[in-house]
Amino acid sequence: MPRGKKKTEEAAAQTAVAEDDFAGVSSEMLLEDDEEQKQPEEEQPEEEQPEEEQSEEEKKKPRRARKLQSKSEAETEEEKPIKKRGRKAVSSEEKLIRSILKKAGLEEAPKLETLVQSVSGSKMMKLKDIAVFLKVPDKAEEKDVLGKLAMAWGKENDVNLSTEVNLKQVKKNAIDILSTGRMYYLPDVAHVKKVKYPLQCVSGRHRLVFIALFYGLDVEVPVIYEEMTLTQAREKAVFANNTRRTPALEKAEHMVLRAVEGDVEADRDQMYLKSVTSKGKAVDFAVFSVMDGNLRGGRLEFPVSQTSSRKEAYTTITNLKGFWKHAIQWTREMTRKEFDVELKESNVFLNYMVNQLEDDKKFEKDQHFSAMALTALGKLYRTFKDADREPLKLVETIAEKLLGQHGIGRKKSEEIYNSLVQGMKRAAS
Repeated sequence: MPRGKKKTEEAAAQTAVAEDDFAGVSSEMLLEDDEEQKQPEEEQPEEEQPEEEQSEEEKKKPRRARKLQSKSEAETEEEKPIKKRGRKAVSSEEKLIRSILKKAGLEEAPKLETLVQSVSGSKMMKLKDIAVFLKVPDKAEEKDVLGKLAMAWGKENDVNLSTEVNLKQVKKNAIDILSTGRMYYLPDVAHVKKVKYPLQCVSGRHRLVFIALFYGLDVEVPVIYEEMTLTQAREKAVFANNTRRTPALEKAEHMVLRAVEGDVEADRDQMYLKSVTSKGKAVDFAVFSVMDGNLRGGRLEFPVSQTSSRKEAYTTITNLKGFWKHAIQWTREMTRKEFDVELKESNVFLNYMVNQLEDDKKFEKDQHFSAMALTALGKLYRTFKDADREPLKLVETIAEKLLGQHGIGRKKSEEIYNSLVQGMKRAAS
Protein backbone atom coordinates (compact mmCIF):
# COMPACT_ATOMS: atom_id res chain seq x y z
CA MET A 1 0.00 0.00 0.00
CA PRO A 2 1.37 3.44 -0.84
CA ARG A 3 2.57 5.46 2.10
CA GLY A 4 0.26 8.51 1.47
CA LYS A 5 -2.83 6.35 1.23
CA LYS A 6 -2.02 4.60 4.47
CA LYS A 7 -1.81 7.93 6.37
CA THR A 8 -5.15 9.04 4.98
CA GLU A 9 -6.85 5.87 6.20
CA GLU A 10 -5.34 6.27 9.68
CA ALA A 11 -6.64 9.87 9.92
CA ALA A 12 -10.13 8.76 8.91
CA ALA A 13 -10.11 6.03 11.54
CA GLN A 14 -9.11 8.53 14.25
CA THR A 15 -11.94 10.87 13.19
CA ALA A 16 -14.49 8.07 13.44
CA VAL A 17 -13.28 7.19 16.96
CA ALA A 18 -13.53 10.83 18.01
CA GLU A 19 -17.11 10.99 16.80
CA ASP A 20 -17.97 7.84 18.78
CA ASP A 21 -16.44 9.38 21.92
CA PHE A 22 -18.84 12.37 21.65
CA ALA A 23 -21.95 10.29 21.06
CA GLY A 24 -24.63 11.05 23.62
CA VAL A 25 -23.02 14.26 24.84
CA SER A 26 -25.44 17.22 24.92
CA SER A 27 -24.79 20.47 23.01
CA GLU A 28 -24.68 22.37 26.35
CA MET A 29 -21.89 20.14 27.65
CA LEU A 30 -19.96 20.64 24.46
CA LEU A 31 -20.26 24.40 24.73
CA GLU A 32 -19.13 24.41 28.40
CA ASP A 33 -16.18 22.18 27.62
CA ASP A 34 -15.31 24.36 24.61
CA GLU A 35 -15.24 27.49 26.78
CA GLU A 36 -12.77 25.89 29.18
CA GLN A 37 -10.42 24.76 26.40
CA LYS A 38 -10.40 28.02 24.38
CA GLN A 39 -7.04 29.71 24.10
CA PRO A 40 -6.82 33.57 24.21
CA GLU A 41 -5.64 33.86 20.60
CA GLU A 42 -8.64 31.87 19.45
CA GLU A 43 -11.22 34.29 20.96
CA GLN A 44 -13.75 35.54 18.38
CA PRO A 45 -15.72 38.83 18.51
CA GLU A 46 -19.39 38.54 19.31
CA GLU A 47 -20.34 40.04 15.93
CA GLU A 48 -19.00 37.00 14.14
CA GLN A 49 -21.25 34.53 15.94
CA PRO A 50 -23.50 32.69 13.46
CA GLU A 51 -26.72 34.55 12.70
CA GLU A 52 -30.04 33.14 13.66
CA GLU A 53 -31.84 31.46 10.86
CA GLN A 54 -34.37 33.81 9.19
CA SER A 55 -37.98 32.82 8.82
CA GLU A 56 -39.48 32.30 5.38
CA GLU A 57 -41.48 35.54 5.79
CA GLU A 58 -38.30 37.51 6.55
CA LYS A 59 -36.49 36.00 3.56
CA LYS A 60 -39.26 37.20 1.26
CA LYS A 61 -38.70 40.83 2.26
CA PRO A 62 -36.48 42.96 -0.06
CA ARG A 63 -32.90 43.37 1.13
CA ARG A 64 -33.36 47.14 1.72
CA ALA A 65 -36.47 46.52 3.83
CA ARG A 66 -34.61 43.97 5.96
CA LYS A 67 -31.70 46.36 6.36
CA LEU A 68 -33.91 49.25 7.45
CA GLN A 69 -35.80 47.00 9.89
CA SER A 70 -32.52 45.79 11.39
CA LYS A 71 -31.28 49.39 11.76
CA SER A 72 -34.55 50.45 13.37
CA GLU A 73 -34.42 47.58 15.86
CA ALA A 74 -30.82 48.42 16.76
CA GLU A 75 -31.69 52.07 17.41
CA THR A 76 -34.65 51.01 19.57
CA GLU A 77 -32.41 48.80 21.68
CA GLU A 78 -29.95 51.64 22.17
CA GLU A 79 -32.85 54.07 22.91
CA LYS A 80 -31.95 56.32 19.96
CA PRO A 81 -34.63 58.48 18.32
CA ILE A 82 -35.62 57.55 14.82
CA LYS A 83 -34.36 60.16 12.34
CA LYS A 84 -36.95 61.67 10.00
CA ARG A 85 -35.99 62.47 6.45
CA GLY A 86 -37.31 65.50 4.52
CA ARG A 87 -36.35 68.70 2.74
CA LYS A 88 -35.88 71.93 4.61
CA ALA A 89 -38.89 74.22 4.17
CA VAL A 90 -38.28 77.19 1.85
CA SER A 91 -40.08 80.47 2.57
CA SER A 92 -42.10 82.36 -0.03
CA GLU A 93 -39.57 85.18 0.17
CA GLU A 94 -36.67 82.82 -0.56
CA LYS A 95 -38.55 81.28 -3.49
CA LEU A 96 -39.15 84.75 -4.94
CA ILE A 97 -35.48 85.72 -4.60
CA ARG A 98 -34.35 82.49 -6.27
CA SER A 99 -36.80 83.01 -9.13
CA ILE A 100 -35.61 86.59 -9.70
CA LEU A 101 -31.93 85.61 -9.66
CA LYS A 102 -32.57 82.78 -12.11
CA LYS A 103 -34.39 85.05 -14.58
CA ALA A 104 -31.65 87.66 -14.23
CA GLY A 105 -29.04 85.00 -15.04
CA LEU A 106 -27.30 85.24 -11.66
CA GLU A 107 -26.41 82.74 -8.95
CA GLU A 108 -26.30 85.33 -6.19
CA ALA A 109 -27.10 89.01 -5.73
CA PRO A 110 -24.23 91.49 -6.23
CA LYS A 111 -23.21 93.97 -3.56
CA LEU A 112 -25.71 96.80 -3.15
CA GLU A 113 -23.13 99.53 -3.76
CA THR A 114 -22.49 98.17 -7.27
CA LEU A 115 -26.19 98.45 -8.14
CA VAL A 116 -27.13 101.76 -6.55
CA GLN A 117 -24.68 104.63 -6.90
CA SER A 118 -24.98 108.21 -5.70
CA VAL A 119 -25.40 110.98 -8.26
CA SER A 120 -25.25 114.75 -8.05
CA GLY A 121 -28.06 116.02 -5.82
CA SER A 122 -28.75 112.66 -4.17
CA LYS A 123 -28.70 111.96 -0.44
CA MET A 124 -27.94 108.78 1.50
CA MET A 125 -30.81 107.64 3.69
CA LYS A 126 -31.71 104.66 5.88
CA LEU A 127 -34.15 102.50 3.95
CA LYS A 128 -36.27 101.70 7.01
CA ASP A 129 -36.92 105.43 7.59
CA ILE A 130 -38.75 105.89 4.25
CA ALA A 131 -42.52 105.34 4.10
CA VAL A 132 -43.35 103.11 1.12
CA PHE A 133 -46.53 101.02 1.61
CA LEU A 134 -50.00 102.57 1.70
CA LYS A 135 -51.16 99.66 3.84
CA VAL A 136 -50.28 96.06 4.58
CA PRO A 137 -51.04 94.04 1.38
CA ASP A 138 -53.72 91.42 2.01
CA LYS A 139 -53.93 89.65 -1.34
CA ALA A 140 -53.34 85.91 -1.00
CA GLU A 141 -50.44 85.87 -3.46
CA GLU A 142 -48.75 88.90 -1.87
CA LYS A 143 -49.31 88.82 1.88
CA ASP A 144 -46.68 86.12 2.55
CA VAL A 145 -43.93 88.33 1.10
CA LEU A 146 -45.10 91.94 0.84
CA GLY A 147 -47.45 91.67 3.83
CA LYS A 148 -44.68 90.55 6.18
CA LEU A 149 -42.30 93.15 4.77
CA ALA A 150 -44.83 95.97 5.19
CA MET A 151 -45.43 94.98 8.81
CA ALA A 152 -41.69 94.92 9.48
CA TRP A 153 -41.31 98.30 7.75
CA GLY A 154 -44.09 99.79 9.87
CA LYS A 155 -44.46 103.13 8.07
CA GLU A 156 -47.46 104.19 5.99
CA ASN A 157 -47.14 106.23 2.81
CA ASP A 158 -49.50 109.24 2.72
CA VAL A 159 -48.42 110.60 -0.68
CA ASN A 160 -49.51 107.88 -3.11
CA LEU A 161 -53.25 107.79 -2.64
CA SER A 162 -54.35 104.82 -4.75
CA THR A 163 -51.51 103.00 -6.50
CA GLU A 164 -50.33 100.21 -4.21
CA VAL A 165 -47.05 98.30 -4.44
CA ASN A 166 -47.59 95.01 -6.28
CA LEU A 167 -45.45 91.90 -6.40
CA LYS A 168 -45.41 91.60 -10.20
CA GLN A 169 -43.88 95.07 -10.63
CA VAL A 170 -41.36 94.45 -7.84
CA LYS A 171 -40.22 91.28 -9.59
CA LYS A 172 -39.97 93.02 -12.99
CA ASN A 173 -37.94 95.91 -11.58
CA ALA A 174 -35.66 93.50 -9.72
CA ILE A 175 -34.94 91.43 -12.84
CA ASP A 176 -34.26 94.56 -14.91
CA ILE A 177 -31.89 96.06 -12.33
CA LEU A 178 -30.01 92.83 -11.68
CA SER A 179 -29.77 92.05 -15.42
CA THR A 180 -28.20 95.41 -16.28
CA GLY A 181 -26.19 95.57 -13.08
CA ARG A 182 -27.32 99.04 -12.09
CA MET A 183 -30.32 101.11 -10.97
CA TYR A 184 -30.21 104.05 -13.37
CA TYR A 185 -33.09 106.03 -11.87
CA LEU A 186 -32.93 106.78 -8.15
CA PRO A 187 -36.15 106.89 -6.09
CA ASP A 188 -37.66 110.29 -5.20
CA VAL A 189 -38.18 110.95 -1.48
CA ALA A 190 -39.93 114.02 -0.08
CA HIS A 191 -39.60 115.38 3.43
CA VAL A 192 -43.20 116.23 4.26
CA LYS A 193 -44.23 118.05 7.42
CA LYS A 194 -47.40 117.41 9.39
CA VAL A 195 -47.58 113.69 8.59
CA LYS A 196 -46.79 110.82 10.93
CA TYR A 197 -43.77 109.66 8.92
CA PRO A 198 -42.03 112.69 7.31
CA LEU A 199 -39.89 110.79 4.78
CA GLN A 200 -42.33 109.81 2.02
CA CYS A 201 -41.41 107.94 -1.17
CA VAL A 202 -42.91 109.88 -4.09
CA SER A 203 -41.72 107.56 -6.88
CA GLY A 204 -39.57 104.43 -6.98
CA ARG A 205 -41.40 102.44 -4.31
CA HIS A 206 -41.05 99.13 -6.19
CA ARG A 207 -37.30 99.69 -6.46
CA LEU A 208 -37.05 100.30 -2.72
CA VAL A 209 -39.05 97.14 -1.98
CA PHE A 210 -36.67 95.16 -4.20
CA ILE A 211 -33.72 96.47 -2.16
CA ALA A 212 -35.48 95.62 1.11
CA LEU A 213 -36.18 92.04 -0.01
CA PHE A 214 -32.61 91.39 -1.13
CA TYR A 215 -30.56 93.48 1.30
CA GLY A 216 -32.78 94.16 4.31
CA LEU A 217 -34.23 97.32 5.86
CA ASP A 218 -31.09 98.47 7.67
CA VAL A 219 -29.12 99.43 4.53
CA GLU A 220 -28.56 102.98 3.31
CA VAL A 221 -29.60 104.00 -0.20
CA PRO A 222 -29.10 107.15 -2.29
CA VAL A 223 -32.33 109.00 -3.14
CA ILE A 224 -33.37 112.24 -4.80
CA TYR A 225 -34.38 114.30 -1.76
CA GLU A 226 -36.58 117.40 -1.56
CA GLU A 227 -38.63 119.17 1.10
CA MET A 228 -42.31 119.60 0.11
CA THR A 229 -45.78 120.18 1.42
CA LEU A 230 -48.16 117.24 1.33
CA THR A 231 -50.04 118.77 -1.61
CA GLN A 232 -46.83 119.27 -3.60
CA ALA A 233 -45.71 115.72 -2.89
CA ARG A 234 -49.03 114.29 -4.03
CA GLU A 235 -48.98 116.35 -7.23
CA LYS A 236 -45.48 115.09 -7.99
CA ALA A 237 -46.57 111.49 -7.34
CA VAL A 238 -49.44 111.85 -9.84
CA PHE A 239 -47.10 113.39 -12.40
CA ALA A 240 -44.54 110.62 -11.87
CA ASN A 241 -47.19 107.94 -12.47
CA ASN A 242 -48.40 109.63 -15.65
CA THR A 243 -44.92 110.19 -17.06
CA ARG A 244 -43.49 106.80 -16.18
CA ARG A 245 -41.58 105.32 -19.10
CA THR A 246 -43.37 102.53 -20.89
CA PRO A 247 -42.30 98.89 -20.48
CA ALA A 248 -41.45 98.79 -24.22
CA LEU A 249 -38.90 101.60 -23.86
CA GLU A 250 -37.50 100.22 -20.61
CA LYS A 251 -37.13 96.79 -22.18
CA ALA A 252 -35.24 98.23 -25.14
CA GLU A 253 -32.89 100.20 -22.88
CA HIS A 254 -32.19 97.22 -20.64
CA MET A 255 -31.60 94.92 -23.60
CA VAL A 256 -28.92 97.20 -25.05
CA LEU A 257 -27.31 98.19 -21.74
CA ARG A 258 -27.16 94.60 -20.54
CA ALA A 259 -25.39 93.58 -23.75
CA VAL A 260 -22.67 96.20 -23.17
CA GLU A 261 -22.55 95.57 -19.41
CA GLY A 262 -24.03 98.96 -18.55
CA ASP A 263 -21.48 101.01 -20.53
CA VAL A 264 -23.60 103.95 -21.73
CA GLU A 265 -20.57 105.34 -23.57
CA ALA A 266 -20.06 102.17 -25.61
CA ASP A 267 -19.54 102.49 -29.36
CA ARG A 268 -22.81 102.22 -31.28
CA ASP A 269 -21.43 99.47 -33.50
CA GLN A 270 -20.59 97.43 -30.40
CA MET A 271 -24.06 98.02 -29.00
CA TYR A 272 -25.58 96.69 -32.22
CA LEU A 273 -23.28 93.67 -32.55
CA LYS A 274 -23.67 92.57 -28.94
CA SER A 275 -27.38 93.20 -28.48
CA VAL A 276 -29.02 92.47 -31.85
CA THR A 277 -29.00 88.68 -32.15
CA SER A 278 -32.59 88.10 -33.31
CA LYS A 279 -35.45 89.84 -35.13
CA GLY A 280 -37.16 90.67 -31.83
CA LYS A 281 -33.99 92.29 -30.47
CA ALA A 282 -33.58 94.18 -33.75
CA VAL A 283 -36.99 95.76 -33.12
CA ASP A 284 -35.95 96.66 -29.55
CA PHE A 285 -32.79 98.23 -30.96
CA ALA A 286 -34.99 100.26 -33.30
CA VAL A 287 -36.89 101.56 -30.25
CA PHE A 288 -33.63 102.41 -28.49
CA SER A 289 -32.25 104.10 -31.62
CA VAL A 290 -35.26 106.29 -32.36
CA MET A 291 -36.56 107.10 -28.89
CA ASP A 292 -33.48 107.02 -26.69
CA GLY A 293 -30.38 106.95 -28.84
CA ASN A 294 -29.80 110.50 -30.08
CA LEU A 295 -32.16 109.89 -33.01
CA ARG A 296 -29.64 107.64 -34.81
CA GLY A 297 -32.56 105.76 -36.28
CA GLY A 298 -34.10 108.81 -37.91
CA ARG A 299 -36.37 111.53 -36.60
CA LEU A 300 -40.09 110.95 -36.26
CA GLU A 301 -41.91 114.20 -37.01
CA PHE A 302 -44.98 113.44 -34.93
CA PRO A 303 -45.40 113.01 -31.16
CA VAL A 304 -44.91 109.50 -29.77
CA SER A 305 -45.72 108.73 -26.15
CA GLN A 306 -42.77 107.48 -24.11
CA THR A 307 -44.92 107.13 -21.04
CA SER A 308 -48.09 105.42 -19.91
CA SER A 309 -50.08 108.53 -20.83
CA ARG A 310 -50.90 109.00 -24.53
CA LYS A 311 -52.66 112.39 -24.41
CA GLU A 312 -51.65 114.43 -27.53
CA ALA A 313 -49.34 111.75 -28.93
CA TYR A 314 -50.25 110.15 -32.25
CA THR A 315 -49.28 106.68 -31.13
CA THR A 316 -47.19 104.68 -28.65
CA ILE A 317 -43.84 102.91 -28.74
CA THR A 318 -45.59 99.54 -28.52
CA ASN A 319 -47.63 100.34 -31.64
CA LEU A 320 -44.49 101.43 -33.49
CA LYS A 321 -42.82 98.13 -32.64
CA GLY A 322 -45.55 96.36 -34.64
CA PHE A 323 -44.74 98.56 -37.63
CA TRP A 324 -40.93 98.08 -37.43
CA LYS A 325 -41.30 94.33 -36.93
CA HIS A 326 -42.71 93.97 -40.46
CA ALA A 327 -41.18 97.00 -42.20
CA ILE A 328 -37.52 96.21 -41.41
CA GLN A 329 -36.02 93.20 -43.18
CA TRP A 330 -33.37 92.15 -40.67
CA THR A 331 -30.84 89.36 -41.27
CA ARG A 332 -27.93 88.11 -39.16
CA GLU A 333 -25.50 89.34 -41.80
CA MET A 334 -26.86 92.92 -41.67
CA THR A 335 -24.38 95.53 -40.44
CA ARG A 336 -25.29 98.38 -38.12
CA LYS A 337 -25.12 100.92 -40.97
CA GLU A 338 -27.41 98.79 -43.15
CA PHE A 339 -29.82 98.46 -40.24
CA ASP A 340 -29.86 102.24 -39.72
CA VAL A 341 -30.65 102.78 -43.41
CA GLU A 342 -33.58 100.36 -43.21
CA LEU A 343 -34.88 102.03 -40.06
CA LYS A 344 -34.53 105.60 -41.37
CA GLU A 345 -36.30 104.80 -44.64
CA SER A 346 -39.25 103.25 -42.79
CA ASN A 347 -39.48 106.29 -40.51
CA VAL A 348 -39.49 108.66 -43.49
CA PHE A 349 -42.44 106.67 -44.82
CA LEU A 350 -44.30 107.16 -41.52
CA ASN A 351 -43.58 110.90 -41.57
CA TYR A 352 -45.02 111.15 -45.10
CA MET A 353 -48.11 109.21 -43.97
CA VAL A 354 -48.74 111.61 -41.09
CA ASN A 355 -48.41 114.60 -43.45
CA GLN A 356 -51.08 113.09 -45.68
CA LEU A 357 -53.41 112.07 -42.88
CA GLU A 358 -53.36 114.77 -40.23
CA ASP A 359 -55.14 117.51 -42.22
CA ASP A 360 -58.02 115.25 -43.19
CA LYS A 361 -61.15 115.48 -41.05
CA LYS A 362 -61.55 111.71 -41.18
CA PHE A 363 -58.22 111.14 -39.47
CA GLU A 364 -58.41 109.79 -35.92
CA LYS A 365 -54.96 109.14 -34.51
CA ASP A 366 -56.11 106.56 -31.97
CA GLN A 367 -57.79 104.61 -34.79
CA HIS A 368 -55.58 105.08 -37.88
CA PHE A 369 -52.33 104.85 -35.90
CA SER A 370 -53.51 102.05 -33.62
CA ALA A 371 -51.47 98.87 -33.08
CA MET A 372 -53.39 96.90 -35.76
CA ALA A 373 -53.29 99.75 -38.31
CA LEU A 374 -49.53 100.32 -37.91
CA THR A 375 -48.83 96.59 -38.15
CA ALA A 376 -50.80 96.50 -41.42
CA LEU A 377 -48.88 99.54 -42.71
CA GLY A 378 -45.58 97.83 -41.86
CA LYS A 379 -46.58 94.74 -43.87
CA LEU A 380 -47.71 96.89 -46.82
CA TYR A 381 -44.47 98.91 -46.74
CA ARG A 382 -42.42 95.70 -46.84
CA THR A 383 -44.54 94.27 -49.66
CA PHE A 384 -43.82 97.26 -51.88
CA LYS A 385 -40.11 97.31 -50.97
CA ASP A 386 -39.74 93.63 -51.87
CA ALA A 387 -41.53 94.28 -55.16
CA ASP A 388 -39.05 97.07 -55.99
CA ARG A 389 -41.80 99.68 -55.81
CA GLU A 390 -41.02 102.91 -54.01
CA PRO A 391 -43.42 103.20 -51.02
CA LEU A 392 -42.93 106.98 -50.76
CA LYS A 393 -44.48 107.46 -54.19
CA LEU A 394 -47.56 105.52 -53.06
CA VAL A 395 -48.14 107.32 -49.75
CA GLU A 396 -50.98 109.51 -51.02
CA THR A 397 -52.95 106.53 -52.34
CA ILE A 398 -52.27 104.44 -49.20
CA ALA A 399 -53.46 107.28 -46.96
CA GLU A 400 -56.65 107.61 -49.00
CA LYS A 401 -57.40 103.89 -48.72
CA LEU A 402 -56.58 103.88 -45.01
CA LEU A 403 -59.02 106.73 -44.32
CA GLY A 404 -61.68 104.99 -46.40
CA GLN A 405 -61.83 101.96 -44.07
CA HIS A 406 -64.82 102.02 -41.74
CA GLY A 407 -64.44 100.76 -38.18
CA ILE A 408 -60.69 100.31 -38.59
CA GLY A 409 -60.18 100.30 -34.83
CA ARG A 410 -62.14 97.03 -34.55
CA LYS A 411 -60.32 95.21 -37.37
CA LYS A 412 -57.36 92.85 -37.14
CA SER A 413 -54.09 93.76 -38.86
CA GLU A 414 -54.46 91.06 -41.53
CA GLU A 415 -57.93 92.32 -42.46
CA ILE A 416 -56.66 95.91 -42.73
CA TYR A 417 -53.67 94.80 -44.82
CA ASN A 418 -55.77 92.76 -47.26
CA SER A 419 -58.21 95.65 -47.66
CA LEU A 420 -55.34 98.06 -48.40
CA VAL A 421 -53.84 95.66 -50.97
CA GLN A 422 -57.18 95.30 -52.75
CA GLY A 423 -57.68 99.06 -52.71
CA MET A 424 -54.19 99.63 -54.17
CA LYS A 425 -54.87 97.10 -56.94
CA ARG A 426 -58.10 98.83 -57.87
CA ALA A 427 -56.37 102.19 -57.90
CA ALA A 428 -53.64 100.86 -60.19
CA SER A 429 -56.08 99.29 -62.70
